[in-house]
Amino acid sequence: MAARALLAVVFPSLLLVVAFSTDDGAFGLQPISRRSFPKGFIFGTASSAYQEDVRLMKDMGMDAYRFSISWTRILPDGTLRGGVNREGIKYYNNLIDELLSKGVQPFVTLFHWDTPQRLEDKYGGFLSPNIINDYKDFAEVCFKEFGDRVKHWITLNEPWSFCVWGYAEGVSAPGRCSPWEKANCSAGDSGREPYTVGHHQILAHAAAARLYKQKYKGMQKGKIGITLVANWVIPISRSKSSIAATKRSMEFMLGWFLDPLCRGDYPRSMKVLVGNRLPQFTKIQSKLVKGAFDFIGLNYYTTNYVGSLPPSKGMRNSYSTDAQAIRTGVRNGVPIGPQAASPWLYVYPQGFRDLLLYIKDNYHNPTIYITENGNILGIDEANNKSLPLKEALKDDARIEYHHRHLDALLSAIRDGANVKGYFVWSLLDDFEWTSGYTVRFGLHFVDYDHGLKRYPKRSAGWFKKFLKDDLTDQLETSNKDGGVEDGVFVTTVPKFVITDGLQVARASTRIQFSLIEKYGILERRISRRRRALLTKQVLIEHYFDAAILPNTTDMCVPPENMLVNLALGDDPNFKAVKVRLVHAKADSVLYAEAGQDFIDLVFGLLSTPLGTIYTEEFQSYPNLVDALTISTRVWLEV
Repeated sequence: MAARALLAVVFPSLLLVVAFSTDDGAFGLQPISRRSFPKGFIFGTASSAYQEDVRLMKDMGMDAYRFSISWTRILPDGTLRGGVNREGIKYYNNLIDELLSKGVQPFVTLFHWDTPQRLEDKYGGFLSPNIINDYKDFAEVCFKEFGDRVKHWITLNEPWSFCVWGYAEGVSAPGRCSPWEKANCSAGDSGREPYTVGHHQILAHAAAARLYKQKYKGMQKGKIGITLVANWVIPISRSKSSIAATKRSMEFMLGWFLDPLCRGDYPRSMKVLVGNRLPQFTKIQSKLVKGAFDFIGLNYYTTNYVGSLPPSKGMRNSYSTDAQAIRTGVRNGVPIGPQAASPWLYVYPQGFRDLLLYIKDNYHNPTIYITENGNILGIDEANNKSLPLKEALKDDARIEYHHRHLDALLSAIRDGANVKGYFVWSLLDDFEWTSGYTVRFGLHFVDYDHGLKRYPKRSAGWFKKFLKDDLTDQLETSNKDGGVEDGVFVTTVPKFVITDGLQVARASTRIQFSLIEKYGILERRISRRRRALLTKQVLIEHYFDAAILPNTTDMCVPPENMLVNLALGDDPNFKAVKVRLVHAKADSVLYAEAGQDFIDLVFGLLSTPLGTIYTEEFQSYPNLVDALTISTRVWLEV
């Protein structure tokens, strides 16, 4: 989430096994590699970097790098009238040329929250509409100077974060909020200023984007977009109030900016609840804003539960309460996913897929680049100076994180999401705003005490192999339909561990069940028709074939790890094995409602002779459909 840079790569369709672990209880994942993704797909990374770090990117096989241009490095006082800094132009020319010489595409962000202080002092920065023309002038200098080589422009990074953190909560520059919100906020209005700033950011983006499209795109053959951040959200309960609050929460974060870009106006919920504190677009502005992008950059990190927050007597106007919704990472005492070193970040890859499909279904499936996705592993990466360097470089959980998110991304692409690239956050450990240097997102460890020397973490080595299609120890699996059109296949796939040499070594075998790909549409059908009766034909073809379970109708198993002895099929050479059922995320209510039925189904499938067509009917459960969170993995420990 700090100053950034990204990766890029190309993939045809191919399933490969990649699973990572350091012990027998570790996780297993569906096969995946660079070649799994569509042709032309880009992988990149982001961070502050120059020549040494460009060499790191090339060595890893990255296709692209996302970085930000500092406004005042180009226009020292923020205005064209104040003159252009040629040394700043030279710096970025050298960086861009260095990237291109190494085969790395530059993705350039024009504004990453660094408003020129002169403009802040002169007219309040983005609180004033005067910023729009000054920003457009800055953008045009960049188009003129760098546009012959830069083919992807991002006008603004995360306007939501800039508005909320800087003007509603006062935790980021310029540190404004209502004095009653925070003790050190001496000036601001948390109920009005975030919306004013957001309005001017949208208009500034549109002015720069229209300028580029009209004056430079035809000649330079580039594209321009904006990067938005969004959390996926799930109702904390099945109540109508929670479901409605979840919708509002999404509209107040993503819709705040994406609705004007796609529809020319703010979401209705914002107009109703914020009232006259929300600026209005004129007809001319609405026309200028709507469609002012070639692509949307999307930053995804986490998912939240959402509950209703009804207005109460004495509640003051603030962005934090206007949506009448409250976000949390915990339901009934159970986190939605593992919590990272930063308290706001819960790891939940399924939300990545759901968010992409939400955008596809609600915003006419725009072209998307994932411009940030990353994780801080935990306390060991949170400024633990006592941790030996050798241990600090062992970040297998980061490998798992990125694999799971790439898996979710690939699933969304196969379901029609128009995603063209994925940028890892981040290439290096970096400065993370209010957390400073105390948390580490990087694929490379930065030694802050010894000349900022870079050391590749294990995740950097994994990405290098991933990008070079060199995960040679993975077992390629087939996903054959066996002539059964509407079916479920049961397959076992080897589970692997990562050795010290970054080789993927076989540790055990897992089984996973999945509906074949055509059932990907069930998510939307079931969400409208709560109790859908599913009939599944299952072909028990071989215990070394592949299988897939529908992501949004996953059944679950009890929260404890169950060990059960059973024989698989009637193969005399196959001995009885222990089956370990590993749950993902769900609360006790969901387990109580659906657990045993699915366990019976799983064991029935496991004990069915090879080649048998197995048909099972079961009732899908509303809670499971609402939650969209459950995932079942069955491990064969052999």
